[in-house]
Amino acid sequence: MKQYKRVTGIVISKKDLFNGDRSISVLTETGFILNLYAKGIAKSLNREIISFDICSVSEFLYSNSIVTKSSLIKTFKFKNIKEYRQAFYMLKIINSIKYYDFHSKSIFLSLQNSLLSIGKNEEKSIISQFIISILESHGIMMDNLKKATIRELERHMFDHLDVYVNYETFMNYLS
Repeated sequence: MKQYKRVTGIVISKKDLFNGDRSISVLTETGFILNLYAKGIAKSLNREIISFDICSVSEFLYSNSIVTKSSLIKTFKFKNIKEYRQAFYMLKIINSIKYYDFHSKSIFLSLQNSLLSIGKNEEKSIISQFIISILESHGIMMDNLKKATIRELERHMFDHLDVYVNYETFMNYLS
């Protein structure tokens, strides 16, 4: 008998495969990154295809990593390419971390709050706060983190987490 599990999270990456299949990575509410597979999602009647899109918060019912049912809770919408780049920059950081077990609900909440802040708060402030939350969730606490530039925060991510994402390069991509 199959054991089904239910999980809620933010879709942080997706890959469309053959026959309408899709592979996704989900940052769960509990801070785990879960890789799931949706067979024939393009033709599915009981799974909302938008619930498998990047920046969607969705609930998934799955067994052995195969999604049998999904429902969209919300999706983050952005007004322009600059806002999408900010969101994808944060997702790139999450996807670049070598180990996928954050064990921290704070990462999920930080990503969710940061995505909600795009377009409402100052861009560099959102990015800085997000990087600081990543570093702090990994036990990296320094007095000067709150005053650091994005470049300095990226250097801390590289030094401590072996993550290299360059903000300036990323934000100029497709400009």
